[in-house]
Amino acid sequence: MLSKELMGALALAILWVNTLLIAATALKQLAAVAATLRRLSPPRNEGGAGGALIEARVLRGDGRGGALAASGGDRMRPALVSSVDPWASCRSRIALLALGVAGILGALVGCTALALSRPRFGPASTAGAALCLAFFLLVQPLGTALRDAARIPSAAPARGRWVRGRVNAAWRIEAE
Repeated sequence: MLSKELMGALALAILWVNTLLIAATALKQLAAVAATLRRLSPPRNEGGAGGALIEARVLRGDGRGGALAASGGDRMRPALVSSVDPWASCRSRIALLALGVAGILGALVGCTALALSRPRFGPASTAGAALCLAFFLLVQPLGTALRDAARIPSAAPARGRWVRGRVNAAWRIEAE
């Protein structure tokens, strides 16, 4: 049978590995959002003029069927059409991920420090162990919520529910 000290060390090791994996996943997502932001940043030529990304508001499409069209009748194939500012969206997601990782790691360090306080297995140490257990149970759903909140719109899951319509038994989606 394992001693209390060895069991505590094993539980802390599992807690740290689990939390570090969650933090690493969030940092990987942060790097992906930062790469998206870099791709969106307009490249500058030597004269300082902007690059290929154009920020505009589409009022109507002049192409066939209301499609976007350039002068001369050629259809435009924009890389991104968005109703939100993509730069601000990416920056807010980067900030959310950075604060989330810092908060998760800070809470982990705090719980661990309290659990390792002297006297071992005293009231403070036992309270720290209870906080570590609560943190272990909450960090996975928090990491998942952080991941979902920080996804860029093109990678975000569709939300809503399918409802059977009354006309022609057609299906439609309603936002919750």
